[in-house]
Amino acid sequence: MLYARNLQLLVRMGKILDRDVKCYEQLLFALKKSIVANFWLPKHKYFANCIYGYRKFFKVEERDVLAETMGIVWNIFEKSEQQKLVQSIPLFDFGVPNKLPIYLNENAVTTALTQAYYTRAAVKTNCAKSVGFGLNYMLRAIALPLKRIKSWNIETGEFIDKKITESGAAAMLSLYYDVLLGVRLHTDKMVFSPFIPKEIGRNDSIEVKGLKYRNAEINIKIIGYGNSVESCTINRDSVGKPEILSTAKGLQQIVIYMNNQLPKQKGLKKGKSVVRIKQPILQLKDDTVFWHRQKNAKQYNLYKNGKLWKSVTDTFFTDTVTKPYWLAVQTQGVKQQKSLCSKEVLLRPFAYRRVVDATIFHTDTTKPYVLFQRNFVYNFKLRVPREGIYRIALWYHAKSSEKGCITRSFWKNDNYLGAYVFSLDKMKENTIRRTNFIEMEVFKGKNDFSVTNEKFNWRNNRESDKLKITKIEIIRVE
Repeated sequence: MLYARNLQLLVRMGKILDRDVKCYEQLLFALKKSIVANFWLPKHKYFANCIYGYRKFFKVEERDVLAETMGIVWNIFEKSEQQKLVQSIPLFDFGVPNKLPIYLNENAVTTALTQAYYTRAAVKTNCAKSVGFGLNYMLRAIALPLKRIKSWNIETGEFIDKKITESGAAAMLSLYYDVLLGVRLHTDKMVFSPFIPKEIGRNDSIEVKGLKYRNAEINIKIIGYGNSVESCTINRDSVGKPEILSTAKGLQQIVIYMNNQLPKQKGLKKGKSVVRIKQPILQLKDDTVFWHRQKNAKQYNLYKNGKLWKSVTDTFFTDTVTKPYWLAVQTQGVKQQKSLCSKEVLLRPFAYRRVVDATIFHTDTTKPYVLFQRNFVYNFKLRVPREGIYRIALWYHAKSSEKGCITRSFWKNDNYLGAYVFSLDKMKENTIRRTNFIEMEVFKGKNDFSVTNEKFNWRNNRESDKLKITKIEIIRVE
């Protein structure tokens, strides 16, 4: 969302400077389409909190209220959907949540920034009750304790951040200027477009004195309530719009009369807390995937290459694999709530995996291991039967326990592929471990590889005569 906003500002600044901004407009258009395509959840009618996954991306069925309201204020989303999004946000006893759903005793938190953007989004979509709700709980958070509080619990009202921060006061000021005064800055003028809830403007007027704008000083008085201006005077002269030109100088007296009307809105949606369902942790042994039974689980949804495949009630799954695929598991509760998907595991036919000795050749002897010595370089060749995407890892062990980790660069010919990490923490004598996998394209026949000292992270170029590379594991992914 912030990337889209940055592009909007670049387009705006470019037009002010009379520069060509077509490239930024095209990027912005593509990014907006990508946000909708990748994050929109048609079933729930809101945007996913995030997407995740190593090979295949999953949408988190959680709602990021702050990001969503930012998208409304900044016109990232279609105007036809904006009001529906605001009215569908569940509200709690003490404010608007940062994220949904709210899990019992976990994330019942909101911030002044979320309250401010929710209220601004409500103004933009003419949701009068939502505006009143947002202002009410912003005032509670900032005015009553007389502290610049950052966040609080939306179910109990208890303040969480005890130290004084600036974000609460900044959010409150943004609501005062953006909502109640309706300040809109243009390149050549300042325009006022107030939105005054009935509770505020019915009996009292709003007055601000000494507002600075370039060479002008503005005193403004707003009478009544409503979402649009009925009439306006500047220095006692009747004008069509409440605006001050950039060329204005000296004291400017503005009186704004509101229309005393607000659009109708249905009742606000009440939010409820739910029980969080834990994310499964998968273990793969041969052709069977295992995981622990989760509390309050009704079933486990299996995702094959990122798409929902089938559901099971057991805590294991066995498959006769003929073609490699990525499997992830999601827990679904008795009340239909769903966990995050597990980290994917790759299921593949055994023929797709090979483990070979890491042999180094000397002039007089051959040893089935490689030692980490000064000026370390290990060259080896791998022959594969067909071209494709492969993942390669190294097996290693140490004679005795050491601390920390050692890293080494991995190369294919002269192309840098990544870094192998050899973790040594809590490693018992002669325990076999495996490094991280590095994925690459490998051609049919012989391929030259090398493992060398790190060139990009030289601090981890530790020497060790106790650590040995013993095996090379190669897996064909596709």
